[in-house]
Amino acid sequence: HEPLDPARLTRVRGWVISDPDFQRDRLRFSFQVEQVAVPAGWRSCRGTVRVSVRAPAADFRPAYGSRWEMPLRLRPGKSFRNPGAFDYRLALEADGIHLLGSLKSSRLAESLPGEGGFAPLVAIHCLRSRWKARLDASFHDPKGQESRRFLAAILLGEREGGEGRTDALFRRTGVYHI
Repeated sequence: HEPLDPARLTRVRGWVISDPDFQRDRLRFSFQVEQVAVPAGWRSCRGTVRVSVRAPAADFRPAYGSRWEMPLRLRPGKSFRNPGAFDYRLALEADGIHLLGSLKSSRLAESLPGEGGFAPLVAIHCLRSRWKARLDASFHDPKGQESRRFLAAILLGEREGGEGRTDALFRRTGVYHI
């Protein structure tokens, strides 16, 4: 095993294991790596990477189960080792994320044939994505973002998208887990 060099691109193949999350100008998703490019070809390598791509192209659609090949800059999550502070690396590990990967441009990702994952989950994630898109379209106005977040959390279990006014209320009343 070579040590990770964040300055070097690593070409990986695998499949998307989460619904993509678009925040501000970034798209993030979890990616199950199956193979890594080595000088002699491809080597089997398993691990989960949280991929981030800035300003993705409109036609870049990494849905759950879709297979991709892409060049990533890989790095471990960084913890600042402040006593009592949030430990980002530990939080990533708790979510099953081994490394962080940045994709310079979505145009560099190549879609591969076939699907990964559990077939019934592909259909469920597809339906969930359509519902989420409907909520986004219905509450596109900035004033409706709190309502969109609330409905996405209650109906779809969506937790991404930042803190809203209701998050603290949910935690205090003990219903945040819903």
